[in-house]
Amino acid sequence: MNFPLKNYIVTQRFGEKITDPQGHTGIDLWQPTGTPVYAADGGDILAAGIINNAYGNSQYGQCMLIDHKNGLYTFYAHMNKVLFKKGMSVIAGAQIGTVGATGNVTGEHLHFEVRTNPIWNRNNFVDPEKYLTFVDKPNIINTNKPLQEDNLKEGEEVQVLVDLINMRNSAGYSSNIITQLKKGVKLKITGNKVVKDNLVWYPVQLNGYVAESDGYSKLIGKDI
Repeated sequence: MNFPLKNYIVTQRFGEKITDPQGHTGIDLWQPTGTPVYAADGGDILAAGIINNAYGNSQYGQCMLIDHKNGLYTFYAHMNKVLFKKGMSVIAGAQIGTVGATGNVTGEHLHFEVRTNPIWNRNNFVDPEKYLTFVDKPNIINTNKPLQEDNLKEGEEVQVLVDLINMRNSAGYSSNIITQLKKGVKLKITGNKVVKDNLVWYPVQLNGYVAESDGYSKLIGKDI
């Protein structure tokens, strides 16, 4: 199998507990919204779009599940668009969608899983990096260095620094998404920071909460 993105930044690996206290079920690959996503291998599409069944739920946003007919299944989540429908077949390397920020996320990235059974069950997830070929190794950037917090204060004005972020009704991944904010949108901090799900969140003027970072890149700040 090949990686589903031609260029990528690994922001969370399999088993890490940054966003899931029981261990991350796949690998998170950052690229801007609209970046092409490719099939890691050829196969039949078992699910596509927003799903709510044994394969997963709507927290994955726009997603796709492919049966590779060799005992392995790949799952692509939080996409902006999916380009194929359930029941269709794809060849290895075909573009199947684009990176996005749909579902339960703070910002844009591709969540990618390898399963030994299509059903969502923690026993069925395996480390994708054991099966994937690093075809674009010079473009891989990994970081475990924590970002320096800005310690923003009430009344300060900040801007969205990346293409797209989610605003939620309270701090944390489990909170409802109110809207999505595009790069350059100005926000005013309305209270003190809240630490939830290992990220720093700030209340902002539009009566919602945004994360200061996604663990790798700044989402909001004083300068673009």
